[in-house]
Amino acid sequence: MRAKVSKIDIFSADIPFKKSFKHASKTRNTSESIFVRLELESGVCGFGESLPRQYVTGETQSSVIDALKQAVPETFLGKTFSSFEDAVEFCGSFESLSGASKCACELALLDAAGKRFNRPVSDMLNGPISGKIRYSAGIGSDSVFETAVSALKLRLYGIKDVKLKVGDSIDIDRLRAARRYLGRKIDIRIDANCAWSAEEAIEKLTVMRDFHFSAIEQPVRKDDIESLKKVSNAIPEPVMADESLCDIKDAKVLAESRACDMFNIRISKCGGLLESLKIAEVANRAGISFQLGCQVGESGVLSAAGRHFASRVSGVKYLEGSYAKHLLEEDIVKEDVSFGYGGLAQPLKGAGLGITVDEEKLNKYVTDRVTIK
Repeated sequence: MRAKVSKIDIFSADIPFKKSFKHASKTRNTSESIFVRLELESGVCGFGESLPRQYVTGETQSSVIDALKQAVPETFLGKTFSSFEDAVEFCGSFESLSGASKCACELALLDAAGKRFNRPVSDMLNGPISGKIRYSAGIGSDSVFETAVSALKLRLYGIKDVKLKVGDSIDIDRLRAARRYLGRKIDIRIDANCAWSAEEAIEKLTVMRDFHFSAIEQPVRKDDIESLKKVSNAIPEPVMADESLCDIKDAKVLAESRACDMFNIRISKCGGLLESLKIAEVANRAGISFQLGCQVGESGVLSAAGRHFASRVSGVKYLEGSYAKHLLEEDIVKEDVSFGYGGLAQPLKGAGLGITVDEEKLNKYVTDRVTIK
């Protein structure tokens, strides 16, 4: 048995949200996604997904498509694999792609190879399968009233931890409302999305401490590592790097400089499952905790990848993702991979990513398409 890559389709797609999601860097109403469909000579196909974010990695849908058009023919087309392990090893070797470009191709290949050799993607992650997976929920930079409504809904839905977006003039009122309607027991961490200077961050966080937040994510500009370290040294709460952490090089710099206390690993941002696993290993060696984050607007494809990571990689302090039916007007996978009451979900079963893409649904949202064969 072998797996030979015969055709690759690249799509940009915009799946609408049920409601807009706002934070300090962006207001978003659609997913702005990239999908890759990789077909094997046997007819088996796999899907990958990424969500390029210009303010994080500098990538856009157009730039990712351009990168893939250049790299895919030589790197993937005609490539033959004799086993699932062979495909996994190959995913660790192609260096012409990074970030969202690499993520979408890696997931598509792993999904296809997993189906061909009847292996779940989680086999590449090695750890024991977790029986309990619990997701966080998020509240955007909404009005105080909208924040209160969202907080009450999440409390009634049994959510145990919440990330609240901050970084504007009503932060204190928003945080006060969130704490009031979530109650004292629910964990609140806050995310400023690069909104402040170090001095502003320290001042604002000192006031916000009255509302008992558990961590602050990316308080300063992504390229200002010294300010990140300054905030980390000045406050008792953990400081988490997100936009400052895009690849393994960033992880090593942050770890060596002790610039933060936590990493936010996002599979799309970091270049796929393998790179995300390497970053988690850097964190573990350095004594840095981490969360598995997500891009706002992920479909069931990336949600499935995150589920596999969360079910097999130890040390995930917070888990984000699997928002599909909670945020998207329509998911493009047939299975429901959204988290349930209390944020709880089960490990995925089946070969590859364990999901089935409904190509008819996907085609409704495609804005550009490239076929390479």
